[in-house]
Amino acid sequence: MAIRIACTVVGYEDNWIEYRDEPWPFKDRRLILGTVSDIATLELMLGYMESWSLRDVDGKPVPFGQTIETLDNIDDTQLIPWIITSWFRARAERSTLPKASSEPSASS
Repeated sequence: MAIRIACTVVGYEDNWIEYRDEPWPFKDRRLILGTVSDIATLELMLGYMESWSLRDVDGKPVPFGQTIETLDNIDDTQLIPWIITSWFRARAERSTLPKASSEPSASS
């Protein structure tokens, strides 16, 4: 089940992003926290997105895509920071979802 994060930015309240519920490996969080580039951060985050309803600076819908170029006409001061924040919100919400039990390892 996708994790939907609604936009809270004034003027963009109808925007949202749906993130996958699984998997969320530690490696990606480590890479995101270690990067100093919004571009590198967003490229990693795009891989978690399943769907969205985003409007660009002209008010037109942004077709869903998982390449950084898809975001080229997004408001850089309003939506880009929200998109980054939304990934962390989805991660926090994901931690409260019920998990399927994993199989014990062969060494157990």
